[in-house]
Amino acid sequence: MVALAQNCRNLEILDIGRCDKVTGAGICAFCSHKCLKRLKLDELKINLSDVERVVFGCPSLDSVVVDSRRRSDPTWSDELMQDRTRKVVKFVDRAYSILIV
Repeated sequence: MVALAQNCRNLEILDIGRCDKVTGAGICAFCSHKCLKRLKLDELKINLSDVERVVFGCPSLDSVVVDSRRRSDPTWSDELMQDRTRKVVKFVDRAYSILIV
C-alpha cells in the first residue's frame, strides 16, 4: 500500500474493498495523497480513526465507501464522526457496493 501511495500520485479512484490483508496502517499511506477522489473500503478491518486520517489528509476525496454493517458498530456512530467524514463516508450494502466506485 505504501508503494502504491508513493508511486501512483495521480491515482483518483482506488477499490481495495474485500482485500483482507489491507489494514488501517495501509490505508493511512494515502493520508497525504492529493488526487484521490474515491476510495472503496468495504469489508476491511479498519476503524473510524484510520478513515478520518485519510479523509482529512486527502483534500480531493469526495467518497469513501464502507459496508453498511459499520452502521451498527457504536464506534462508527455519527456523533463520533467529524463533519467532513460524515459528508464523505457512504455506507452501502455488500450487493450494491460492487457497483460503486
